[in-house]
Amino acid sequence: MHAVCSSTSPKLRVWIFLAAMMAALVAPPAQAAATTTTLALSSSSVISGTVVTFTAAVSNGSPVTLGTVTFCNAAATYCDNSAVMGTAQLTSAGTAVIKLVPGVGSHSYKAVFSATTANAASASSAQALTVTGPAQYPTTTTFSSSGSSGNYTFTGAVFGLGNLNAAPAGTVSFLDTSHGNSVVASATLGAGTLAQTFAPQVAYAAGTNVYWVAVGDFNGDGILDLAVANSNDNTVGVLVGNGDGTFQTEVPYSAGNGAYTLGAARIP
Repeated sequence: MHAVCSSTSPKLRVWIFLAAMMAALVAPPAQAAATTTTLALSSSSVISGTVVTFTAAVSNGSPVTLGTVTFCNAAATYCDNSAVMGTAQLTSAGTAVIKLVPGVGSHSYKAVFSATTANAASASSAQALTVTGPAQYPTTTTFSSSGSSGNYTFTGAVFGLGNLNAAPAGTVSFLDTSHGNSVVASATLGAGTLAQTFAPQVAYAAGTNVYWVAVGDFNGDGILDLAVANSNDNTVGVLVGNGDGTFQTEVPYSAGNGAYTLGAARIP
């Protein structure tokens, strides 16, 4: 054996070393562990305005504690864009939790665990939720007219938040404000059209020279709130959400000298 080793050329040893390196480079990576994701809702049937807790649990045989879970509309083809209801980080217990106030109607939700280097992605089965009304969403009415004297056409359009199950319905009355608001005519609203858009702007008082805005559920009630950086006032103002698209009066908090930027994140 000694003679064989001593006769091995340096070139041969180099090739053996290179072959070992190549084998190491092409070795397949460790396979990510398969996971299972389950979703539980705090209730399957609630009345409008109720906060619903979504709890997802991820396991690979043991609780998965690293990664994120996205909660989305199970009826959508992909869990992205407008189908996303919220995203939460997994905790040391292997669970991710969000709170929402869903609109009136029948809903279906699922939880999707995003893959990591150690764990493969997985999705839960769909969970049904029924929200009953009546829903009291704020509305905005616009008025337009066309034609000429003696032959006018009045058009009233009503905009509201929610879904087609809670679309504005009823009648619109056209009033003559110059004669004691006497009714000129009334008309029944047509079928609602669902659109992904924004309601008309509503202004809220804040501090001086608002430099930044952050959105998050700051009080844990499942409703989004606003935080604003009031740079000239050296404060951060918080406007608590009401759950219907409106916000309460700003409450300022001292933030030192020159509050310019803000960030919002959920801490497990």
